[in-house]
Amino acid sequence: MRQKLRNPLSLADLLSTAMKPGLSDPKTILLDLQSQWAEIVTPFLERKSKPIKIYGQCLVIEVASSAWAQEMEMMKTEILKKIKSLLVYANITGLRFKVN
Repeated sequence: MRQKLRNPLSLADLLSTAMKPGLSDPKTILLDLQSQWAEIVTPFLERKSKPIKIYGQCLVIEVASSAWAQEMEMMKTEILKKIKSLLVYANITGLRFKVN
């Protein structure tokens, strides 16, 4: 027989518990992005790019050349989708590419 919960938690309470303090910190998000970058953009593109800063909701990505900046600009939507799927707590809505 199934037992009833005495004090069931609301979805908002569960989410706030899951969203531990610090996860919304830009430094934490940047470290998480850097550690999962190969999975986000493929190992090949990882060698040509790296996330370096977060300004507000924009992720700044350093790329090897202007050609790679242009290539990744065309992949912007896919990259943002992958970031949102892997790092739900990272509120990244834009990407900016900086040539090294």
